Amino acid sequence: MIVVWLLVLVAAFAADRAWGGGYEDEFSLPGTSAQRGADLLEEHGSDLKGVGAQIVLRADDGLAAHRTALDAATARLGRLPGVLTVSGPLSTPGAVSADGGTGYATVRFAANPATFDRSYLAGVDRAVAGLRAERVSVDYGGPLGQLARPAAADGRSEAIGLVTAVVVLLFGFGSVAAAGLPLVTAVAGLAGGVAVTARVITCAAIVMTSVFLAFLLSTNVVIKMMALGLGVSVVIDATLVRLLLVPATMYLFGRANWWLPRPLDRILPRLDPEGPDLTRRPESMAVRGPETVS
Repeated sequence: MIVVWLLVLVAAFAADRAWGGGYEDEFSLPGTSAQRGADLLEEHGSDLKGVGAQIVLRADDGLAAHRTALDAATARLGRLPGVLTVSGPLSTPGAVSADGGTGYATVRFAANPATFDRSYLAGVDRAVAGLRAERVSVDYGGPLGQLARPAAADGRSEAIGLVTAVVVLLFGFGSVAAAGLPLVTAVAGLAGGVAVTARVITCAAIVMTSVFLAFLLSTNVVIKMMALGLGVSVVIDATLVRLLLVPATMYLFGRANWWLPRPLDRILPRLDPEGPDLTRRPESMAVRGPETVS
C-alpha cells in the first residue's frame, strides 16, 4: 500500500512537470480599492513600487556633516542590479532624527532581497564603504537585514542543551547510571510503541501527506503554502508526537496517563468506541436458564 501511494505521488509530480504549465504568482483583486491604488502606482511610476528595505545610518557628529559621502553611497546603491530607487535620509522628510545623528535610506528592489544570494551583500557593502570610512555606522534593515543575518548555529545550541541536561541529571541523581535511566526508559518506550503502532501511523501519515502534497501542483501560491504547511505538520505529528513522545510518555507514566479528576470524570460522558460495555450489561442481555415446557 505504501509503495502504491509513493508511485502515485511520483507520477503526479512527473505529470505536473510534463503538462503542468507555467508558474503563476498573481494576487490581483479586480474591483477593489486596493487594486485601484496598486494600478495607479504602477501607471504613474511611483517610487513605492517594489520591495523596500532600510539602511540605518548613525553619525555622532550628525549626518549632515557627511552629505558628500551620503550622496555617493546613494548613487552607488542605485546602480546595483535589481534596485529600482534609492531615497537618501537628507532628502526624505522624517528620515532623520531630531538630533540629526540617526537616519535611514530606503532602497526599493524589484524583488525581495531576502531571496537574493548572500554574495549580493558584497556589492551593498562596497556601496556604503565610503560612509563606514568616515566612521558612520551602517546597518541593514527589513528584507536586506534578513539577507545579512548570520546563519543560526543550530548544532551548537543543541549540543549546549544536551550537555546541560546531562549535567543536571548527574547532579540530581548523583551517578552516571541513574542519570542515564530516564534516557534508557524513554528509548525503551519508543521502541515498544513503534513496534506496535508504527505501521498504522506510518500508512495513515503517508496517505494524508500525499493528499496534501498533491495540492502543490496548483498554480495558486496560497494553496501551495497551505498544502506544504499541512503536509509538514502531518509528518511532524506522525514522527515526533505519535511515534516518539506518546509511546515514551505511555511507558514512563503507565496508568497515570489515564488519570482524570473525579469531578470531571462524573461530568464527561462514557463512550465505548469498541462496542457495548460488557461490564455493564443491561438485563435484556442477561443469560437466561432453560425454559420448562409443561
